Amino acid sequence: MGHELPGLVSEAGSGVTDLKVGEAVFGLTDPTVPVPGRTEAEYVIARSLELAPKPNSLDHVFAAGVAMGGLTAWQVLYDLAHLSAQDTILIHSAAGAVGSLAVQLAR
Repeated sequence: MGHELPGLVSEAGSGVTDLKVGEAVFGLTDPTVPVPGRTEAEYVIARSLELAPKPNSLDHVFAAGVAMGGLTAWQVLYDLAHLSAQDTILIHSAAGAVGSLAVQLAR
C-alpha cells in the first residue's frame, strides 16, 4: 500500500526530459526507497522511471489500480516466461487485476 499513484506532474528535476509539468501520469514508486508521505500524501516525490503517461481512456481513479497489476502481469509474461508472438498461453483466473491485464498484454 502507498506506492501506486495517478496524478499530474507539478515539478520536474533539471535532468528529467520525458515528463512535462501538468502532464497526467500514473505509476508505482519503489517500496525500497524511503520517500516521505508515500502516495497517500497530496504531493509525492517519484523518479521519472517510476511514472508513465496516463492513457486518456482512463480516469485517475482507474489509473490508480493499473500499476501494480500491470507490472506484475508484464513481469510474469515477458521477464519470466519470455512470451513471444509465436507462443500460445493459457491464463487462469483472468477476472482479477493481474489476470485481466495479462490477457490484454498477451493478446
